[in-house]
Amino acid sequence: MLPTTSQVVPTPLLLLSTFQYLIMDLRRQAAAFCVNHVRANDYEGFLTVLALPARHRASAFAVRALNARLVDAVDRAHDGGDAGAARLRLAWWREAMARIYDGRTPDDPVCRAISVALAAAGGNGIEHMSALVETRERDVEQVTASPLVPPASVQALVDYADGTHGMLMRATAELTSGTAVSGEANRAITQAGIGAGIATVLRGTARHLGQGLLYVPSDVLQQAGMEARDAKRLLGLGPGAVGARSDEPKDKLDEQRRHLIATAVRPLAEQAKNSLRLADARLAALPRTTIGKEALSPDAAARAACLPRVSAGIYLRKLEACGYDPVHPNLLDPKRGVGVPRLELQMRLAYRHLVDGVR
Repeated sequence: MLPTTSQVVPTPLLLLSTFQYLIMDLRRQAAAFCVNHVRANDYEGFLTVLALPARHRASAFAVRALNARLVDAVDRAHDGGDAGAARLRLAWWREAMARIYDGRTPDDPVCRAISVALAAAGGNGIEHMSALVETRERDVEQVTASPLVPPASVQALVDYADGTHGMLMRATAELTSGTAVSGEANRAITQAGIGAGIATVLRGTARHLGQGLLYVPSDVLQQAGMEARDAKRLLGLGPGAVGARSDEPKDKLDEQRRHLIATAVRPLAEQAKNSLRLADARLAALPRTTIGKEALSPDAAARAACLPRVSAGIYLRKLEACGYDPVHPNLLDPKRGVGVPRLELQMRLAYRHLVDGVR
């Protein structure tokens, strides 16, 4: 006669099996949360991760979900929310990175997913994720400063781009390869991060103007003979921006806007395009090798991690077609993906996936 359920005595093996099942279930839930969070808050990032080899998507979604959480905290400060709360949230993430590395993972689905990814990568990637948090903390301080001022120099903007997009790409590369990024692969990621970061800043111009912000560096504005308040006023008068109107003659304003765009916005776009070209050249020169089924080679991982440059390249081509006016109506239509049509992005990602040969 078989024992009833109440008569079954838990054995160590049964308890171990149950514990393992619960751990696996938590991991699956964490992975699913990251996928859904990225899809809801960073759809271009979602499409980019789908272009990676399937076995590496969980790690990439984990770091993308972290970035989405950090961006959300900064955006709340951008939008006039509680800057103190944003600082506390980012400080929590800074501490969370240390706790994950020490094996004391916080009870948060993104943290659990990162912990799993780090364990599989031998701890590689944590340094860049921590640096990403630090950059976002500095971002909050800048957007809540009084008065609001743009980056001091082009180099400051380049450092910001590398500290955000570059660190995100490095973390993705190390999590998918399990090795530290270095040498030519790291230099390629640096250029891809700079190009993608500057393009993202330009894409956000209309939104930033509504928040009283401007990311065109001060030294560039000085070369154009303008101050930040003048640049914000002129860009805000664009056909696609919501800005203050002016009683000055339209012809005069149009001439001033063209001068600003030609001497300030276009050089930044050209620098971003040049960085992407350098990244393409360096990535193309990397060896096309993979390592087994569990990890990509550092070179293959770098090519996969740099896929966000595809979206940046699309936007920069659209920006050029619009005369480098970052608030042109054709760049602000949500149905067109705010300068990056989704169908075009998917097609170009598929093409890049085939050309790069990352499997």
